Amino acid sequence: MIIIRSARTDDADLLAEFIVKLDHEAKYLLYEPGEREGSVNTVKSFLSRIEQDEKSMVLIALTENKKIIGFICGEVSGCKRFSHVMHINIGVLKAYQKKGWAEKLGEMLYAHAKKVGIFRYEALIVKQNVASTMLMNKFGFKLEGVKTNGIRINEKLYDLCLVSKVESL
Repeated sequence: MIIIRSARTDDADLLAEFIVKLDHEAKYLLYEPGEREGSVNTVKSFLSRIEQDEKSMVLIALTENKKIIGFICGEVSGCKRFSHVMHINIGVLKAYQKKGWAEKLGEMLYAHAKKVGIFRYEALIVKQNVASTMLMNKFGFKLEGVKTNGIRINEKLYDLCLVSKVESL
């Protein structure tokens, strides 16, 4: 059984472990394996900041034995002029992909976002990342812009796409 809930500061060790694993599994993440500081203290500090922000949220999907299999992070700027915009990052381990966990994480994040007044959602994805593109399309995201050769992965250049979803007020 897998449960989805908000991440707490006492999840920092589990989330740090998950991030390292995800960075090694996923080809199209914005970080190279080992590049992102995944120390428990760094993750704990991040989660502490998110817990104190009523608009931002990190959700985790956990197995019965407390292994994180996926997460979604929705961050909202502290600037008043951007307080309606949520930047989204999502990741699910390969063994749990195509089982609906990304959709469930997204649905729970959107439910929270609507309650706190968010109506614009954004994500950056690598153009060749078919799984992310399909997920974003499922949620109604549209291509807003392309940064040609915007990211280099293993010395190969890829286009980086800004996708967004804007809900009516």
